[in-house]
Amino acid sequence: MVKLTIDETEYETDDFNEDQSKLLNEITYNSNIQKQLDYQIYTLKQVGDSLVANLSKTLQDKNKKENAKTKSDRNT
Repeated sequence: MVKLTIDETEYETDDFNEDQSKLLNEITYNSNIQKQLDYQIYTLKQVGDSLVANLSKTLQDKNKKENAKTKSDRNT
């Protein structure tokens, strides 16, 4: 016996008719999809942040190398 609580009222899912069971299945399916999409959005944001950090680091490294070269050119 599985109990479901909606608006603080408990229902026995075994007592559901066919339409109610279908609705519950749709709600469950919908919830699972939402969780999957939330996870995908979270991971995409993490990857995006990581890519931006990597680009920033490479740009900073390039600037350091260019600045060092400019200084050495001035000294010669």
